Amino acid sequence: MSGFGKWISRGGASGQGRGGSRPPPLPGAPPEGRSWRDGAFAFDLITLLLLAPAVIYWLLPGFILIAMISIIGLPIAIVAMLAGLIAFPLLLGHAIYWGLVRGFPGRRRGRQWLAGVGLGVLLFALAGVAMNLPGRRAARELIAQDHTGEIQPIARGAVLGYLGSSGCDTTCQRLLLNGQARAVVIAARPREASADPLALPATRWWLERSGAPCPKVNLSQGGDIEPRSGGEDAPPTDLVMAARIASGECLLSARATLAEADTVWAGQQLQTAPLYSFASGTAALTVNRRQIWQRQGEALVEVSRLTSVRAEEIFPWPVPVWHWGGIEKPHGGYPRRGVNWNRASRYEALPPMRDLLLDTLRLDLDLPAGGSDAAVAAQIAALLDTPGPLAPEVSALIARFQQSFSVNTKITPEDWPFYLRLFSDPRLTPDADIGFALSHAATARPALWPVLAEAGFTRLAGTKKERRAAVAALREAPVEVLAPYRDRIFALACDPERRIEAGGLLQRLRDFGPEGQAALLWLIDDAGRFSGEAWQAPYLAGMIGLCKAGPAAQALAPGMQARLNAGQIRQNGAYLDLALSTLLQLGIPPEDFRAPFETGENAITPTHFDLLVKRFRAQPDCGY
Repeated sequence: MSGFGKWISRGGASGQGRGGSRPPPLPGAPPEGRSWRDGAFAFDLITLLLLAPAVIYWLLPGFILIAMISIIGLPIAIVAMLAGLIAFPLLLGHAIYWGLVRGFPGRRRGRQWLAGVGLGVLLFALAGVAMNLPGRRAARELIAQDHTGEIQPIARGAVLGYLGSSGCDTTCQRLLLNGQARAVVIAARPREASADPLALPATRWWLERSGAPCPKVNLSQGGDIEPRSGGEDAPPTDLVMAARIASGECLLSARATLAEADTVWAGQQLQTAPLYSFASGTAALTVNRRQIWQRQGEALVEVSRLTSVRAEEIFPWPVPVWHWGGIEKPHGGYPRRGVNWNRASRYEALPPMRDLLLDTLRLDLDLPAGGSDAAVAAQIAALLDTPGPLAPEVSALIARFQQSFSVNTKITPEDWPFYLRLFSDPRLTPDADIGFALSHAATARPALWPVLAEAGFTRLAGTKKERRAAVAALREAPVEVLAPYRDRIFALACDPERRIEAGGLLQRLRDFGPEGQAALLWLIDDAGRFSGEAWQAPYLAGMIGLCKAGPAAQALAPGMQARLNAGQIRQNGAYLDLALSTLLQLGIPPEDFRAPFETGENAITPTHFDLLVKRFRAQPDCGY
């Protein structure tokens, strides 16, 4: 080796070789004993970089939610949320590294850093598993209490009890109507689960014929449990019960307890786990239980118990996160996953009540033989034959019958006298749906129109509900049917109060020649004196009537155009389409009324105007 090479190998002039001292450190280099390669500085840097967005995520959840709305803020929000998920394990790994791992011999600091982080992650995962163990143990104990014994068939005429609503619901009504139960005992479901449902205060319901007037009772509507035999076309259960009450058989009630019944079923939610929280163990369980008791001798014995448990288990990463139920209400908690035991399905904790009643208890839930629309209608007809005021239970029955009536129901020729009687009997107030149905029936059989018209115009002098029913029945009547009542229709147009419900009938003024069409234009003018529905009803009656009159009312085109220029014709919202259609139907050229639509507060563009004109010329829109 040359002399210069030996000099370099021995450290040169600085003495770095044998027996020499180390050269001074470069500016910016780490202190001796801690190199950039030992992982410590990288670990510190990563921890600090993640801690800042994690603190923003934990302290300002509303800011994160708002940031997610914008394209620019979305990456920031995602980074902050990810930082919030991993910052705690990293901090724990940081403590493990500096407190334990870094003291081990060896200079592989990067591996020691990874070991510290890995140990921190492992400890977090084990903590999550450990926090779920008490809940799993409690769930297994609850499920272990389940049992199913032999359930005896329920004889007809038994006393049945269950947890339900505060009144006699549709299940109660069906059991009493068909004789499956001689009495039904119902305990209102408590807000907090009861350890002994049999001791809850309850109400006993039964049917009893009485010479005295029946007490008023609120019957539950809807929620029918369909029997195995079908019953889709059957009338509502409460309507059949109302008919039974009107016949003189009262639905009575008295205080009782479920322990008085022969068979009792009760379903309760024993516990509900909060959706967003830091709860763990048994506090994170949602428990549902259904029990059946049957009388054996003098005692009620529990013969079946079924428990369903859903655990909102903490994900094996128990770090605090935010759950957003809204911008104003973020909820703190752990990330969770659902674990089910004995759950009927993803959406139902326990099997459907229909399966319990029909398959397990084998109850009869069919309505009795007389429980049909025809039978109820026949009973109402017989009750209407009784002169004088109607009993309260009869009025309630007829009101419920009308409520269950659909506008799409077709009235057969055999049913026409009955429904016309409901419409015309002065002791009753008909619904508009019955008026529509009678109108459809008369359209199919024109000979019925005169009778319906006489009853309808009589109703126009009654209440608002009566006027609505009358207009529903008469608005489509032929011109020759309305002609004898011409003066009544003109008088109705001049009555500011009664014309509010009569818009559909007032539109028919168009069928009474120039005088009737002029009355429609007068309705538009007169509406300006009022506001709200007192303005809207006559205004729409006039506009729609003229629109449907079409070329027959062309003589009124100059007057309509003058009102448009004066600002009397509405052009906002749905009124715009009606205004354009009416002007076009009256034969006014579009260029003559373009300006008012393209200027002002509700102006539209020329292109939009041309499109609307093209559309309404092809198919006018005279509705609203």
